[in-house]
Amino acid sequence: MGHFTKINAVRHLLSAYAKFFPAVSRTEQLVARKAFHDQFLRPEDLRTVRERERREELQQLQKGLRSIWNADNHYTARWRMFTLQSELQGRTALFRSEELNPPPPDQPIHQALVFLRKNLHLLRTCSNAPCQTFRFFIASKPGQKYCSTSCTTAVQKEFKTRWWKEKGSQWRKSRRSKQKTSRKAGRQRL
Repeated sequence: MGHFTKINAVRHLLSAYAKFFPAVSRTEQLVARKAFHDQFLRPEDLRTVRERERREELQQLQKGLRSIWNADNHYTARWRMFTLQSELQGRTALFRSEELNPPPPDQPIHQALVFLRKNLHLLRTCSNAPCQTFRFFIASKPGQKYCSTSCTTAVQKEFKTRWWKEKGSQWRKSRRSKQKTSRKAGRQRL
């Protein structure tokens, strides 16, 4: 994926799900604290910096979520989950005193992370190697290996194709001999 395509994908994600992600960037925190005077940062510069920071935050969120999914055990996954939530809270708190308070319970990103924490035992990576649907997913049942029915179907089709190539001629030969013997037995009864 090209650089501009990634930027457009991030812009689309942030505009489509604006309420999901924390709303305040680092630059906006500085502006809110009056650390930057209005003359130092023009509105178009603020917009550019904010887009870059949001892109970086999304990459950090993606990296954090993947580290949770790729954890070797539940203890590590829980620790990484805690760390990610702490980082998110540190970024969204405008003032130091707010860092000690929990985030609002209605903030969608934190609701999603609470859901994720409750379902850590169901985190899966799709077993279909060329998966393009949902590589990382939350299983709906403990034994689930694939993210969707399309991945399950693709893997089953591949398995059946391989089986027929390896054992198909032997199976057909065995089947023909069984059919011949059953026809002979039927004729002898008549």
